[in-house]
Amino acid sequence: MWALIWIKAVNESLILEDVNLWKNPVSCLELKSKEGNIEWIPSNYGSIKFNVDGSFYKNAAGCGGVLRSYAGDMRALFSGPVENLGPEFAELMAIWTALLVFLEVGWIGKESLIVESDSQVVLNWIANPLLRP
Repeated sequence: MWALIWIKAVNESLILEDVNLWKNPVSCLELKSKEGNIEWIPSNYGSIKFNVDGSFYKNAAGCGGVLRSYAGDMRALFSGPVENLGPEFAELMAIWTALLVFLEVGWIGKESLIVESDSQVVLNWIANPLLRP
């Protein structure tokens, strides 16, 4: 339920169909916006996907994420505040937390992990250490 509240809070323009969230999570993954449909794309068989996001506004920052199997089943979720150091830091903390959850639960070596983020800046930092501040 926290994930649903978080999604609605950070995406005010989206209409989320949440009627079957727990019985059939895949049915509510189609998000509709004024620009058209945004669709969650499942990972391949044998892998799981963490969709993460960091949010920053004035004096507050937070991050969250949802972990789903290739079939769309929710495996884990998190959300919470982070230190207020800007939007890139919030996104980086979301990715960091996703990795910690993956390790802590013991999935390493059992399933491959895909982390999906909308911050190209942070993804570039991860891929190339020379770009990091």
